[in-house]
Amino acid sequence: MAKFKIKEKTGGSNRSWNLSDQTAEAGTFPGILLDILDNDEVLVKDFNNPGEMLERDVTRFLFAFTNDEGETCLSMTGEMTQSADERSNLVKLLTAIRGKLPPLGDPDYDYCDEIGKKVMVTINTRKSKLGKEYGYVQSVAKISKKLEDDVPSITTAVPGDRRSPIPDWISEEDEEPVKMDKPAKKKATKKKQDDDEEDPF
Repeated sequence: MAKFKIKEKTGGSNRSWNLSDQTAEAGTFPGILLDILDNDEVLVKDFNNPGEMLERDVTRFLFAFTNDEGETCLSMTGEMTQSADERSNLVKLLTAIRGKLPPLGDPDYDYCDEIGKKVMVTINTRKSKLGKEYGYVQSVAKISKKLEDDVPSITTAVPGDRRSPIPDWISEEDEEPVKMDKPAKKKATKKKQDDDEEDPF
């Protein structure tokens, strides 16, 4: 099985970004893969053996998107196992971002280089155990050329600082600092072994 090459990470080691100030908002919007957060050797639930835990290398993707009011919002995927298996949720998500299967057999392929890719992001909502509603990335798809200009900047502020560097392929013009707009006001599956959350993307 192919093994992904991961770049050195920066900005902390938490397993998610603090998006508590983001308002839950369902819909499909023009967006950009803003950041990636990898964590190695973490304990996750073993779905085949309730009550037991497994050690996994995991990852989570953060997207910035422009809502219907033209404001920049953030949402993230569920946590995914760092797996190069074509059936894994990570490979399915990378395939959706790229529009084709990633080069799984290339030892130099780094999925962090997908940061900056423009896509259509579908956001859904759910309630936490504490009853708070929040949004999460349900899926991504190819974006049309006419909507690419509506995508937020790659330099949109990342809560707690960026965890992965901006790839070298992104031009300096695209890296001019941009502050994130205030989040918009709210409008009125079965788990798999390779992931520890429902609907990871």
